[in-house]
Amino acid sequence: MKKTNLLALVGSLTLSAALTAPAQSVPEQMSYQGHVAVNGTPFSGNGNFKFALIDPNGPDTLWSNDGTGVAGGEPVDRVVLPVTDGMYSVALGNTTLSNMTSISPKVFNTTNVHLRIWFDDGVNGSQQLTPDQPILSVGYAMMAQQVPDGSITTDKLAGGGIGGGGIVDGSITASDLGPDSVNSGHIIDGEVNTQDIANLAVESGKIADVAVTTAKLADDSVTSAKLANSIDLGSASANGYLNVWSAGDNISAIELNAPAHRVSTFGSDGKERVRLWGDQYGQVRLHDDKDNTLTAWLSAGNDGLLAPQLLINSSEGNTRGKLLGERTGGSLSLFTDGGLRALLETEGVSRERGFGGGKLTLYQGDGNTGAILYGDDGEGVGALSLRNVGGNPRARIYGGPHGRMQLLQNDGGAGLNLFGGDNSGSLWLYNATGNANVGLWSYDNEEGVVTVRNKFGNETVYLWGRDSADVNGGQIGLKEADGTETLTLQASEIAGNGAQIVLRKSDGTATIVLDADQGGDGRITTQVLQITGGSDLSEGFEIQSATSEIEPGMVVSIDPEKPGQLVVSQRAYDRTAAGVVSGAGGVNPGMVMGQTGSIADGKHPVALTGRVYCKVDASFGAIRPGDLITTSDTPGHGMRVGDHDQAQGAIIGKAMTRLDEGTGLVLVLVSLQ
Repeated sequence: MKKTNLLALVGSLTLSAALTAPAQSVPEQMSYQGHVAVNGTPFSGNGNFKFALIDPNGPDTLWSNDGTGVAGGEPVDRVVLPVTDGMYSVALGNTTLSNMTSISPKVFNTTNVHLRIWFDDGVNGSQQLTPDQPILSVGYAMMAQQVPDGSITTDKLAGGGIGGGGIVDGSITASDLGPDSVNSGHIIDGEVNTQDIANLAVESGKIADVAVTTAKLADDSVTSAKLANSIDLGSASANGYLNVWSAGDNISAIELNAPAHRVSTFGSDGKERVRLWGDQYGQVRLHDDKDNTLTAWLSAGNDGLLAPQLLINSSEGNTRGKLLGERTGGSLSLFTDGGLRALLETEGVSRERGFGGGKLTLYQGDGNTGAILYGDDGEGVGALSLRNVGGNPRARIYGGPHGRMQLLQNDGGAGLNLFGGDNSGSLWLYNATGNANVGLWSYDNEEGVVTVRNKFGNETVYLWGRDSADVNGGQIGLKEADGTETLTLQASEIAGNGAQIVLRKSDGTATIVLDADQGGDGRITTQVLQITGGSDLSEGFEIQSATSEIEPGMVVSIDPEKPGQLVVSQRAYDRTAAGVVSGAGGVNPGMVMGQTGSIADGKHPVALTGRVYCKVDASFGAIRPGDLITTSDTPGHGMRVGDHDQAQGAIIGKAMTRLDEGTGLVLVLVSLQ
């Protein structure tokens, strides 16, 4: 590529003032004018320039227009300047120009500073102009602002003599100020800006009391970087305040109020959202953003008057939760719109009754107590109490050494008690007067026992799983109100000897004994046996009949062919007459005897004595009460005895009702003769 010859003619190099600084301040800019030509022709238009201050004898770039120059090399970014007939001018260090950084006076700590320039006409590329231009006394005038630390004291300054324009940005540091060297009389209102104060330059020991007020500081002049780590607001004789503003919302977003012992933060609507204060005891209040409702309140409490607590509210301000920390324990309360619904307490908090452990109370919709769970009911055991609609106890469950459950009646008296016991349980039911009516338990931890009692609590019925003979059979007893046992039912009189029922008089004397196994046979022992279900004494027989079915009321005779069996009678005055089949006319046998599985057994009861309806035939003569009855030629029918001699040994019994004619039933008092 053809190299283009560029020529820069230096017109002047002077120190100019900062655009915003007062005339009396030391400038941090240098005004430079020059001439540039391309191939001998003065250039016109917008030229691209780059600048650097260097020490030809040193390795480093002291300053460059964009701060990127290294070791005297070309900066990265350009400064665009207008050029007319080759002439241009620039204020070096003027930060209002694009890609132009300020010049620090410390650049001129060395005595051999030169200006190096690069130019680009937009066609031939960037080229370094020669020669480098030396900086003479103009740049070194900046050193006037370099004052030895601590040399300026309060007696050197006139009141109000230093304004913001009199201080180079960032030039005053903590080491430059003596203790209490700056007071309000030395600072012009609004003249101190943030760029005027070096980072961490302001310490409490450098500023006289009440020396700095809001009027002395320009807006946004104090940032966190400008403040030392320790800041005091106010003093022993003056209250401290701090307001932190949100410029976007135009409100005080954070407020520190020393007299009120309070720190508050505010929402964008200006309403308080958080309050922390501790005049007498610590408190924190939190508000929502809906209606600024207090939704949370944390209090450290005070000694004996207010317990430490946390209160949680709904967005409508209604209490939903409350956590207390009493001296002897804590509690947690949960609420609905209807009021308290659950309460969890620890030892010593409950106001209802004394107890030694935790307590959980649940409430019904109307506010009445619904259930209470005790960790310690006062006796070292857990307990649960369930309530009715009115909040009155109706069921209780206790841990205890043996578990216990109690159901209560409407008046609060016991209705049912269920006990676990050492090795067995028990159940008791009570009446309205508090007397036990029914009890169930395990006797001697072995067999079950049921007791039923009258309204006075006296036992009238019992049921044992093991009888009084201790043979492991069941036993039931019935007693009178005075305790006299009048009926005893045992599964075994003695081991393997079958059941026994004993009936007693009111004096306890046994009068009837029903023994299932008396020498292998069942036996009833009593003074008098009264049978009301029938009126005759019968035995069971097998009866044969060639012509008809066996029916009650038939007259039967001994079967000569089959021992122990009978046949329907067939002839008159039969001396083998045996009796009448019982059960006719609605009169049942009073007692039926027989021996099962032997010859003395049968399915038809035959009356041997007593009253029984008998089939008779009056065609052999009308029958009147008192007439003797014998067999007749009509099968299974009897007739009136007409020939007493012939009837000897064939008489069945005596008629007790009449039959004038035909066949029918006649009540007969059986008495075989």
